[in-house]
Amino acid sequence: MSCCEVPGAGCSREAVFRARLRSVLVVLGCQYPSLFPEIDAWRNEVVSPNVDDCGNPGFPDDDVPVWIRLGENIPAFVFDKEEKFYQADVGLVRMIVKWVIMPEGFDIRTGDHLIISGFAYMVTDVISSMGVTRLKVDKPKSIFVTPPRTAPTYRQLHIKAAIV
Repeated sequence: MSCCEVPGAGCSREAVFRARLRSVLVVLGCQYPSLFPEIDAWRNEVVSPNVDDCGNPGFPDDDVPVWIRLGENIPAFVFDKEEKFYQADVGLVRMIVKWVIMPEGFDIRTGDHLIISGFAYMVTDVISSMGVTRLKVDKPKSIFVTPPRTAPTYRQLHIKAAIV
């Protein structure tokens, strides 16, 4: 049980709101799976930098990035919004932008990738407040390649330590 499920445990408002949002998104996902899909989050990062036998760092372009799984089956709300802006050469430009709303706490950053209904999207903008994260995603910018099933799966762990 989390602290938000125990009455009088003294949770922060953000934690309570995040837990409530998560439960609402899960229930709505059962009713409207196209609007409220479960998503997977991935990050392309170098886990072990290239070093020689003496411990000296190698060239950064020799480092091999791997796909790290940040979360799976995350309940979310996905919607499209039309954005307008003016460009001097072209004039008024209208484009459809896909937004994702999900609970905070998965450490999603710009450049991460989300798998929504089987399609990969790259996160281009992140806004977080009060336990909720709003992400702007773009499909053509995605460089996600599904790791083979035989390769080890790297996972992001949020480990906290208390010094007593």
